[in-house]
Amino acid sequence: MPLGLLFCVCAAIANLAHAQQAGQRAVDKIPGVPDGYTIVEGDIQMPIAVVNAMRSQGRTEPNAPQALFNLKLWPNGIVFFRFEDFCAATSTCAGAMPSGCVSAANQAIMINAMRMVINEVKAASGANVDFKQCQNNDCRGGDHILIRDSSNDTTAGPNNACQSAAANNSPVGRQGDRQILNIVSWTGTGSQFVIAHELMHALGVFHEHQRSDRDTYVNIKDFCKNVQGGCMGNIYKGNFPIETDAIAYGYYDFDSVMHYGQCAFSNNPNCPTTSPAFPDGGITIRVNEPYRTQWQGAIGQRARLSYLDRMTLSFLYSRGDFRFVYADVKLTFPFKENGSFLFPYKNLSTGVTATPPRGTLWIQPGTYTDARLFNKPMTLRAPLGGVIINPRQGAFNQTLAAVSAASYNGELAVESIAAAFGENLANSTAAATSQPLPTTLAGVTVKVKDAAGVERDAPLFFVSPGQINYQVPAGTSVGVAGIAVYNGATVAAAGEIPVVAASPGLFTANASGQGVPAAVVLRVRGETQTLEPVARFDQTLQRFVPAPIDLGPTGDQVFLILFGSGFRSPDITSPIVVSIGGEESEVLFAGAAPGFAGLDQANVRVPRSLAGKGEVSVSLTADNRSANAVTINIR
Repeated sequence: MPLGLLFCVCAAIANLAHAQQAGQRAVDKIPGVPDGYTIVEGDIQMPIAVVNAMRSQGRTEPNAPQALFNLKLWPNGIVFFRFEDFCAATSTCAGAMPSGCVSAANQAIMINAMRMVINEVKAASGANVDFKQCQNNDCRGGDHILIRDSSNDTTAGPNNACQSAAANNSPVGRQGDRQILNIVSWTGTGSQFVIAHELMHALGVFHEHQRSDRDTYVNIKDFCKNVQGGCMGNIYKGNFPIETDAIAYGYYDFDSVMHYGQCAFSNNPNCPTTSPAFPDGGITIRVNEPYRTQWQGAIGQRARLSYLDRMTLSFLYSRGDFRFVYADVKLTFPFKENGSFLFPYKNLSTGVTATPPRGTLWIQPGTYTDARLFNKPMTLRAPLGGVIINPRQGAFNQTLAAVSAASYNGELAVESIAAAFGENLANSTAAATSQPLPTTLAGVTVKVKDAAGVERDAPLFFVSPGQINYQVPAGTSVGVAGIAVYNGATVAAAGEIPVVAASPGLFTANASGQGVPAAVVLRVRGETQTLEPVARFDQTLQRFVPAPIDLGPTGDQVFLILFGSGFRSPDITSPIVVSIGGEESEVLFAGAAPGFAGLDQANVRVPRSLAGKGEVSVSLTADNRSANAVTINIR
């Protein structure tokens, strides 16, 4: 499985252990938890069908299936939410009080906790996680979190007496449509970080204690007798299993806000105080030496997000110009390298090629022996240390540099327009004059062998001794592909290209990948539509500058028509997002431009709120990859 699928950073709250027991069967309706869901690991909501299926497969504990949940992330890091505004009793017990609705004071507490998480992630790496309340608290059926106040949740006990069912819990990752996040710990010591714990669940993070290497650092099995229900009880089975199918990111994090405390689910109400009944204090987790002195009483802290808490979230929801390499990555079919946190590139040289100018390449621990010269501004970071970079000895085989013809980024999307640079690539200069594009031009052929081993001839736009413009062949598999330029029967140059589902790039007026976009404005006024320029050539400055865009009277609708490449793929899993002047703008269309090989088009409404802003930046993101930023002028 890919790197980091466990992300063990969530602990059940020890003083709330009584609320709901793991392993609950379908017949047990849990207050505040959606029909069809149960609670495992103390505070994780999981579909009962999944839990039952795992039991039927011979698994005795209701483990969370990591590959299923951790890949369910929120598109573009944006989590929509609303607050429950309807109160109703959750049981018919005598004196049951209305429950669920969130007071204005508690809404403010939740929003403050969200802001804290957002700020921590941004401070860690500049990445972005954002929580957005649905307009008018109405999410209209879209994927979102419904936040409940579970303080008054009850079940009916003996003689119909009310028993508290108040609890903090959440599903892990994006579930689709509405998912419920219950909170009871609104106030008190560490409450903000208890809420953050549940928010991290909702963002896709699991518990630290489930790591496969945990027995090296903590001892749990020898203290199962201290757990409520004992070693054979559901609480122990449901809250302390090892998840052998997952791979953890980074070192074991005793400091994580998601680690269990030493007294989690203890039988001893005075844990860790010793007594004749509990000579060991009733602890349920003992830290192993040599870590015990420092961490025994410190695990389970609720005072901060740890370094790894922050980095894990920032990598799950990384910026569009982040790329990752991991020398020891082992990806099994159908997973392939795409430079993301979950599917990093193996070779440092590939990561360097793939990282956009001024982007960040995150290097996981390991030894890299394929270092090459850097030829663009970028940042290298090794968040866990342990990185050794050795320069490659001898001549480089990769004599061909291939980039996006629009952005000059080193990653290429299937069917996108690419530019390859080298020496003596062709004997003459020639350009295609018709469609479909030829695969041989002036005696030159470009062959692309994808990660699945399939070789295809690339359609050609232009060839010359120093540059070839071609289209990445349709059907090319995602992963690292080999590329070879044949001049007749001779290989003139060869190299590698990282192929991804989307690598958006915007063409610019000066063909440099920077400055004013190669775009037009479409103005709709009544029944009339007119096209207007976005750029003009300044004779004094001898360069293209933005032509002011007048948004006109209130009735005018103004659309920016951007042209680029690399964002047409049907495999893109999240909506294409365009921001103008920092304001997210409505994308009416994004896909292949009709009649042009490899050319993509995005039609974007220009918000009227930008009137008078002057020069503003335009950014386009597809599949969490950022296109080169361009600039327009709004009068």
